[in-house]
Amino acid sequence: MEVAPVLDIVVAQSAMLVEVQDGDHPHLLPPPQGGFGLFAGVRARHFEPCDAYLRGRIRDPATQMIIQENDRTVDFSPSSDRAWMEPAAIASFANVSNIVACPDNLGVGIAGRTFRLELTLTDRAGRSATAVRTVVPECAAGACHDECACTCGPNYRPGLCGGSSDGGCSR
Repeated sequence: MEVAPVLDIVVAQSAMLVEVQDGDHPHLLPPPQGGFGLFAGVRARHFEPCDAYLRGRIRDPATQMIIQENDRTVDFSPSSDRAWMEPAAIASFANVSNIVACPDNLGVGIAGRTFRLELTLTDRAGRSATAVRTVVPECAAGACHDECACTCGPNYRPGLCGGSSDGGCSR
């Protein structure tokens, strides 16, 4: 009898994985390509750990419109308690979805709004599972806050926020 796969959503925050629950406020972080986004992944049970396919999405809960998505091949390693498989080499962000949410294409603003964060994992054996959480992305306090609030706010346009393409922010 095959055991059903299980997922738990996590986000990278300060080079650590943090479990996400409904209603949480994950931080929008600056990815290398500029803008701001969520580095979202999963902890998994009953999946093959190598070359799994991960798709991350943020979706408007009212319209079901996909605001942004990212998919990639990921690898996992055992968690410290060995109860879960979790994204390998988290410091590189290679094994989590890089969902660049800001600037948003709809011009409605991302920070402080409610979205559905959806992650689907499919392993080489074809096992698949999806986890969904309702989240409210926010700009983290600190050096990047003002740049994030401007870039992720309503009516963003190029040149509005000043500074370099990544606001001088770093992961």
